[in-house]
Amino acid sequence: MDFINLTPHALNIHTTEGVFTLAPSGTVARVATVNTAAAPVDITRTAAHGECGGCGEALTSSGEGCRCEEIDTPWSIPTVKTSYGEVTGLPEPVEGVIYVVSGMVASASPREDVMSPGDLVRDENGRIVGCWGLRRSM
Repeated sequence: MDFINLTPHALNIHTTEGVFTLAPSGTVARVATVNTAAAPVDITRTAAHGECGGCGEALTSSGEGCRCEEIDTPWSIPTVKTSYGEVTGLPEPVEGVIYVVSGMVASASPREDVMSPGDLVRDENGRIVGCWGLRRSM
């Protein structure tokens, strides 16, 4: 089986036998995304640390200190619905070849020969150093 890496960077793929690096092929598969405004999520207080967007009061990490609920000042978090468009840079299937692409491209291209990096592997400082195996798109 041959693997072609259609991401822009080398992939360190961890297996039960060890780690192998799949160099980028020089071609990157991409997918167009379209974001459409969706219904916002209305809230009156945030648990985020910082200043409340509704009343301007300083917040603790648990959201305490906000007067929005007292003065009934709702505010909302905007949301979008993302849909996938055209996939570019993904070759037609070739017998014996697996194309490794980003998770987004794989979601938009459910084919047996398309896979994406598996669960992330991090070092002791939390930096991504590879992935555990590959994820099938279908």
